[in-house]
Amino acid sequence: MPATPITSRFRAACAALMLLAAVQRALLPRGSDAERTVRFLSGIVRSAAWGLARGAWQRWRRGEPQHRLWTWGLEVRLAMMREVSAFSEHELYDDEALYPIVNATFSTLALPVYLYNAYLNPRLVRGHFEVRAGERAVPCDVWGPSSPRGDAVERLCRLVDDPAGAEPWPAPLKIFVYLHGGGLVSGTRYSSGPWGAHMVRDDVVVVVVEYALAPKHRYPAALEDAVAVVDVLAERLAYRPNLFLVGDSAGGGLALAAIHAVTPTESIRAVAGGVLVSPMLTQRHDADYHPELAATDVISPRLAHGTSKTYVPCSASAASNKLVSPMECTEQELAALPPIHCVAGTSEIFYSYIERFAKAAMRVNPRFEFAAHDGMVHCFPFVTPDREEAVRSEAEIHDFATRVMRERGGEA
Repeated sequence: MPATPITSRFRAACAALMLLAAVQRALLPRGSDAERTVRFLSGIVRSAAWGLARGAWQRWRRGEPQHRLWTWGLEVRLAMMREVSAFSEHELYDDEALYPIVNATFSTLALPVYLYNAYLNPRLVRGHFEVRAGERAVPCDVWGPSSPRGDAVERLCRLVDDPAGAEPWPAPLKIFVYLHGGGLVSGTRYSSGPWGAHMVRDDVVVVVVEYALAPKHRYPAALEDAVAVVDVLAERLAYRPNLFLVGDSAGGGLALAAIHAVTPTESIRAVAGGVLVSPMLTQRHDADYHPELAATDVISPRLAHGTSKTYVPCSASAASNKLVSPMECTEQELAALPPIHCVAGTSEIFYSYIERFAKAAMRVNPRFEFAAHDGMVHCFPFVTPDREEAVRSEAEIHDFATRVMRERGGEA
């Protein structure tokens, strides 16, 4: 039978997997970081292949989608992501020292897209700066449009590195400070770079923050890094309403905590507003996530509990501190929040917490907006960017930022 493109790719994937296994057994010392990295990577490939096959089989056997809004392709893709997440969860529970290897693996997988955006994508310009958070350096990548303001990235980097010699920031340009997800234990500016670049618009520059991660740096290290970046940018912008904190998953909870930490007074706010995409709003070790949604979502309650225990080992602190678990905010603190746009999918395990938090905030704060998307999973604007719901959600996020700037006296 002649080989089709699909069978050819399948054979190539199998050959690559066999090669990885052979290299792992023959060349790499047992237990070394290199051997564990190859083992983890081959496990990711195996999990992805199994997830694709399992998802396709289950969809064919059922004869109807798992959710009424899901296409065949989306259902199979989500099944693959769940298998990869489950494999990662199992490995991390067995060996906490694997976290750096996980970071290196996912950064390597994202590197081709990162390099394309950085050097070949004609629509984008990339820059880089660092700020200090105590003894730590906090690296930040800056992504911006190549036109009509192709100098925006260079001007922002110069504004941070050499404020005395820099030109003032152009009033119409918004800055999204992006805090990536990953349970506060994984993620780098390389693995998160594609999502940061995806948010760039003609009037939006995105700063991707590579904050410190647990278990090497537990709470409050990530928060200190986020606050350090916002403090520097807010000071350089003279507290004009151009600065927005954007976070997804655990990065969304971190963004909300940072907003509490960097707001200097009621009259002058360092942050114009916040965007929370599927935020992880509690780090409670006993958080009651919906296990039935684990069958449809791309992450599991067990994975969320594990990252919480890694970031904040003390269960009492995780349960009571609003800078760890924003769910613990009082009504007065919710009322004092700047404009917030919160996005969630009804099929994600965090949805009950997000909905409860959003309703409490909207009761006391008219500046809080909540958009719930039926059938969508955790971080769906990034996980399924081609879906109509994701496109609509991204448009709502940018409309929100433009409206906030206009209402606060900035140009938009």
